[in-house]
Amino acid sequence: MQQVRFAAPFIVLTRDSNSGRVRITRTGEPYFDYRLGRKEKRLLRHGMATAARMHFAAGAERIHTLHSAALVWDRAKDGPSIDRFCRLIEGAPTSPNRLPLFSAHQMGTCRMGADRVHAVCDADGAVYGVKGAYVADASLFPASSGVNPMITIMALARHVAVGLTR
Repeated sequence: MQQVRFAAPFIVLTRDSNSGRVRITRTGEPYFDYRLGRKEKRLLRHGMATAARMHFAAGAERIHTLHSAALVWDRAKDGPSIDRFCRLIEGAPTSPNRLPLFSAHQMGTCRMGADRVHAVCDADGAVYGVKGAYVADASLFPASSGVNPMITIMALARHVAVGLTR
């Protein structure tokens, strides 16, 4: 903790193109199933290597990843080049329990659309087949937007709310 003031963490964002599933278990609990695709794994590792290069360029003395078996570069031990470390990152595992990941701004779990087969909600956010149930968040998106969705979520929420007042 004495060194925390010298820490400069980076996060790496990737836009996923894979789909996941959300279902309800026999006990009534939600179950989420999502796996990184090859493209996402490649982009994630590339982003991590790029972040390492940025830290190096800024004069970092030590860089480490969050892998369960952390990859570490130390300027005093590894010398003045970051290339070998970045190659290690590019080949590092991204499998479950090897690299902690988190997700923010989940999108598209209750897609909005005119086709009941491919959508959960209609254009006003009403859930097909469930009277009085509406969705008014990023779940309505057709897929991940790849950018911060705050303004779009606000617009969708307003659209649904205005529809409810009619």
